[in-house]
Amino acid sequence: MSLQSLRYLVSNLVSAVSKQKLFPLESCILFDKQEGQQWLELMTFDPVFLHTIVFTTLTYHDSLLGRQECAPTNTQISLHFTKTLRLFRERLILEDDGAKFSDITIFIVLGLAIYAYLTGERKAAEYHLSALRTIIDFRGGLSVFWHNEKLLFELFRCDIGRALNNGSTPFFFYNPLVEPFPPYPEEELLLGFLGSDTQATQGNKHKFLDEVDKDLAKAWSIVEQFSARINLVDETKNKLPKKLLLDTMASVMYRVMHMSYEYGSLDECIRLGLLAYSSSIFLQWSNRRTSYHRFSTAYRDLLTTSHFLDLFPIHFRLWFLVTGAVSIFKEHDDQWLKSQLLYIIDSCKLERWDQVKNILHSIMWIDLLHDHLGKGFFDNIVT
Repeated sequence: MSLQSLRYLVSNLVSAVSKQKLFPLESCILFDKQEGQQWLELMTFDPVFLHTIVFTTLTYHDSLLGRQECAPTNTQISLHFTKTLRLFRERLILEDDGAKFSDITIFIVLGLAIYAYLTGERKAAEYHLSALRTIIDFRGGLSVFWHNEKLLFELFRCDIGRALNNGSTPFFFYNPLVEPFPPYPEEELLLGFLGSDTQATQGNKHKFLDEVDKDLAKAWSIVEQFSARINLVDETKNKLPKKLLLDTMASVMYRVMHMSYEYGSLDECIRLGLLAYSSSIFLQWSNRRTSYHRFSTAYRDLLTTSHFLDLFPIHFRLWFLVTGAVSIFKEHDDQWLKSQLLYIIDSCKLERWDQVKNILHSIMWIDLLHDHLGKGFFDNIVT
């Protein structure tokens, strides 16, 4: 097949996949359509990037259909993946350092990292992310790329997801003394973007936050306000800037992952609950949930300990359990999860989903993301 024919097919494939909502919050975020067009234009003159787009797009497509484990055996994916590696190695041997550390090299290595992450190739994902770390440092650090929200958003999602899955340290913002955490989104951006009427969407002040580490309480507050904003723009059919999405994810998730508290403490419960909830917002794909093995195990172990019951009021225990159900837990978690939720539902005399939803909303909840899964889980318990 000629490169021209391949480009035509890829353009159609990318267009078809892009019509699906790969990112659950897509309808609420103002993404730049020109960025996607720039990626397509790169394919017209760079065959390595072209093949990278082919195998990553096909892998995304297979992943959304639940076939991510079979990606390495997919003939088309393997063909373009192999061509990418061969052409890329030839380029790295022949070209100078400027080309080796170029934007297009970053895009290609990021594609390889995402592919490895989606297909469960742990060592390969670490290798490619380490290479990206080296390239970005050579170019002057993350601040040089902060204008490219799409690039950093996908990079951080891959980095954070890998760290949660493996129980390891992320490659970025792992040492705040060397690489300070991104600042939290400015208050006027979170609370003033849609106008001055912020009373209805201001996050609730929960009493337990008075007893929580102040840095953790701040992170909770930012995510709570972000959730309220998403609910509002979803209701009003408005959109938030993608910079707010990137800044919230990076500033909150990297900070919270770096925090460390005594196992079983109030702070550690809040930290893990906030990570689980945040993963459902920033990391998950539409129609595909990743459980993040090490993290989901730690979260489940915490929720099944006896002292967890003593730390929180029953409504907050409901939120922790449902958050796990809609974000990271798999079917094999159903038995213990259902039994705990059924106890709370019976104790609180909750007969309808809207009653449960009102409780979840009073803490932190995004209708667009969580309602479908939450209601399905509730219906499965009570019927």
